[in-house]
Amino acid sequence: MIMHAAAVTITSVTSVAPFDRDELEKMLSLVTEIEGTLEGQFTHTRCVVARFMSEFIKAKFFNFCGQPGARLDSDQTIYFKDYDHQSLLFIIASLLLFGAPRTHQEDLKKIWVDRIINRILWNQFIGKLNDEWTGLALSATVILNANVAFLAIPFVQDTA
Repeated sequence: MIMHAAAVTITSVTSVAPFDRDELEKMLSLVTEIEGTLEGQFTHTRCVVARFMSEFIKAKFFNFCGQPGARLDSDQTIYFKDYDHQSLLFIIASLLLFGAPRTHQEDLKKIWVDRIINRILWNQFIGKLNDEWTGLALSATVILNANVAFLAIPFVQDTA
């Protein structure tokens, strides 16, 4: 299952695998290391494998794996298509904020499908937001420094 999930995450941006590529590589190396110790004295290794399997089984359950209407991509809905219901206040705020609320709403709709949050896409979204906010803080700092510099210039009065 780990190798299959790794292949899916490599070939698809919207995979339904519960782990990202780095986590799957770590899991695969761990399972490879404990492969010969499952029957021996280290009985806790079974717990490690069972824990990995339970996460994969939960993902299969939530995505209806093996059923006719199974979810194949993480942004694919199974139950219904959501219609865009936006209030007038949201539309006005989106226009005043140069479309940022609408962009974030579309990103959140891809992350939160059928009331299930995809953890991998959520982490990517939070990383993108942190980068955005870092850029905004840097821009605000530059503008604040420019304002302070202009305020430090003494006022020149025209005596003519």
